[in-house]
Amino acid sequence: MEIRRRRAGLPAESVRALGLTRKDKILAWSHLAGEGTAAATTTRLLVLTPYGTVSSAAWTDIRQAIWDRSSQTLGVWLVGVRNPLGLEMVGGSRLPDVVQEQVQSSVVLSRRVALPGGSAAVVAVRRRADGALVAQTLWPDSLSDPASRDRSALRAVRIVIDDLREETGMTGEPEVERPREHSRFGVAASL
Repeated sequence: MEIRRRRAGLPAESVRALGLTRKDKILAWSHLAGEGTAAATTTRLLVLTPYGTVSSAAWTDIRQAIWDRSSQTLGVWLVGVRNPLGLEMVGGSRLPDVVQEQVQSSVVLSRRVALPGGSAAVVAVRRRADGALVAQTLWPDSLSDPASRDRSALRAVRIVIDDLREETGMTGEPEVERPREHSRFGVAASL
């Protein structure tokens, strides 16, 4: 049962610990500080913490990823989470570039929405690994709590969602934000 890992060279013990199967195609990977591992597949980002916990996030659940060369840290922001996850890389790896490419390639269309009070939200239509299109709203920090959004802000966003849905031929209801919790080790419990 050989996993497609030759090109990426992910050690067999990491393949097993991350729970990868034959259908998972590994695009890039890196050792993390503290003996963790991060791997990018065609469908998701997986993280094995030094404590043995495995977390994963589909590319559509990641808002953005930013590489800080000086600290060798990849900052990963999940949709609906304010603070980034810091993945400190050990040694050279293509992982930061691959993560950024996968996140960006999941975006089909996006629009900035001016909101009352001068802030703005971004509505994005994204393609999941199964090919389905989903609409996501990235709210500004001041409106990250759903209770803080007034009717005019919700209406402005809904108009843009409807326009993007029509433009892309998307069916079904827009995806609803799922709150995520951070663990005390800096990796989201459901990464």
